Order: sequence, then C-alpha cells, then structure tokens
Amino acid sequence: MDLCPFSVRCWLPKLSQEGKNWWWNVVILLGAIVGLYVVFHFRPFRLSLGSSHPLVGQELPRIKLEAVEENQPGVSSEALHGQVVLVCFWGPWSEMSRRALPRVAELAAPYMKRPDFRLISIACAQEPSLPKEQLRHQVRSTLREWGISVPTYIDPEGETLARFRARQGLEQLPTLYLVDRQGKIQAVWPGFQHQVEKELQELLEESFPEPIAL
Repeated sequence: MDLCPFSVRCWLPKLSQEGKNWWWNVVILLGAIVGLYVVFHFRPFRLSLGSSHPLVGQELPRIKLEAVEENQPGVSSEALHGQVVLVCFWGPWSEMSRRALPRVAELAAPYMKRPDFRLISIACAQEPSLPKEQLRHQVRSTLREWGISVPTYIDPEGETLARFRARQGLEQLPTLYLVDRQGKIQAVWPGFQHQVEKELQELLEESFPEPIAL
C-alpha cells in the first residue's frame, strides 16, 4: 500500500545528488566550527608551546647563583624545594629581554608574597669574560632604567649556565622555565613570543587555584 499521502518524505523536496552533497558539506563545516569553539573556549586539552618542550617532565638543572646586590643572599637548588619556581634567563644587552622581563615581572607580581612561589631572574653577560662586578653594575643600571624590581642573580662562574646549555635548555635569551613543587620542569619558553604570556598566566593560575593572600 502506498502511504505517500501520510509519509513525511512526500512533504520534503526531492534533492539531487549535488544537493545532498552540498548539505553534507554544510553539516561538516558546522561541525568543524563547533569543534574549534569547544577546543579553544573550554580547552579540553592544551595546545601549548611551552609544555611541548623536550625538557618538560625532567628535573630542573642544579643552580647556584649570587645576588646582584652584594648584601643579599644567593640562591641554590636546595632552597627551592616545595615551591613553584619561575626562572627567567635574560640579558641586559638584549632587546627582546627589554620587552620580556617587565611582562614576566607583571605576571608574577600577584604571587610574589606567597611562600610557595619564587621568581628567579638570572642576568647573563653578553661576553662570558665580563668581570662579575662589571656585570653587577650593568644589571643594576638596566633594572633601574627598565623600572623593574625583581630578585635578580648572576652566575659568575658560568656553572649554572653550562648545566642548562648541556641539556639543550638555554637556546636563546630570554628563556623562561616554570617548575612545579616537585622540582620538575612544567614548561619551557625559549624567546618571548606572543603566546608565552597567555600560557604562563594559565599555568600559574592552575598552580595556585586558591585565592592569593595579598
């Protein structure tokens, strides 16, 4: 029996094969748009430049540094246990560092009073033979010129820099390392591309989900 008068398909226009293909293309395009929205809005997984670095998951190389200010204590790896640590290698002679260090200081500022957070700014000389007192003077002048006040250190013997370079972890300046409370590298950002600020802010917020006591 022909049920066409009562069948839904009788009320729909008959589509040619080309028309059906066109509608499938529309459906696929809409699905792709929805998928991209979900990925970038809800972020079920992270497309991260810093988290894809080959050093992620490894222990931070051992550090032993002297403070730029001679009356201030230095820092070593033993003092960093149980803390989230943001390490920034930079150069007072580097134009990229001039742009990066102020932004790093700004992003780290809300966490600076926390006992479980540490920002370590490591100033690197352009010439390894530069005497450390000369480097100290250059770094202090640069920080004043840039209007930055952050804990800053130097590596006069070059041992810390050598350990980082030996593990392919100091490819250019500036370079940022974010380290978790277990001393494992969470992200590495060589250079300071536009994506770095967003990724760093997101990872800091994940490390400190509880309100920050100011």
